[in-house]
Amino acid sequence: MFSRHLRNSVLSASALLLVVGGVQAQAQTKLRYKFQEGEQLNYVADTKIKMKNDLGGINIVINVNQKTEMSWKFGKVNSDGSAVVTLKIDRMVMDIDAPPPIGGVTIDSKDEKDSDNILAQQFSKIIRKMAGKEIVATMSPTGDFTDVKYPKDLEKELKDLTQGLGIGGGGGLEQFTGGGVILPKEAIEKGKTWDHKAEMKLPAGAANVDTKYTYEGPMGDFEKILVKPKMTIDGAKAGFTMKTNEEKSKGYVLFDNKLGRIAESQVTQAMQMTVEMMGLAINMDMDLTSTLKLKKSK
Repeated sequence: MFSRHLRNSVLSASALLLVVGGVQAQAQTKLRYKFQEGEQLNYVADTKIKMKNDLGGINIVINVNQKTEMSWKFGKVNSDGSAVVTLKIDRMVMDIDAPPPIGGVTIDSKDEKDSDNILAQQFSKIIRKMAGKEIVATMSPTGDFTDVKYPKDLEKELKDLTQGLGIGGGGGLEQFTGGGVILPKEAIEKGKTWDHKAEMKLPAGAANVDTKYTYEGPMGDFEKILVKPKMTIDGAKAGFTMKTNEEKSKGYVLFDNKLGRIAESQVTQAMQMTVEMMGLAINMDMDLTSTLKLKKSK
């Protein structure tokens, strides 16, 4: 009798473990980008930047709103699931609101004539040069960019831009295109976290970028991923330092795992910068919120 009860208990426990194990296995999700040759995805990125400068007790506030329309077109798909992708900024519009002498300025990459504003002229040259140019790279199913090829007349400008911002991976291409979501290699379950780290040497010092992701599970038709960005630049020798306010910096990504693409993302970064010039320390707070949305196909 005892042995029969013991045997039944062992069998019940084993069955329970199998059921639990089965549930856990079903809860595993493998997040992957998927590519189809000839397909094109169109995204719109809206970026809002607020900069507060303290110049010897004088507070100066500058607001920048930037809208970028971009396209991702996929070419050959390789046997490992990676694909050749052509990235292009189709249009960029910047609205700058600053105290005089800058004032209010609107810059559009489609404008052929320069503004009378000196600052607008400088930005116009940059965004006109960026708009319409194609960058070719290989994108892996986890979102890493390799074999990045810039147009010759744009290569230096883009590398200086991305390195100046302290962003890494594919020459900063992930962040430049509004993406930057690196997926985990293994299957994951709700609550699982993973990190993507990058380090880059800059003229002003060393930049370290550490992004922490947390899988939140399904949200409607999408998979929700929480994002915690952290960036520091140690350029003390050049009189420049920058660090991220980790409490205020956060965001999310809605990932369409069925089609293998980002549907929407929003990330806010709060940063503090200190610049030393001629014995004067200039403190700057910058809040940046970037929203990326996939445009629906017609």
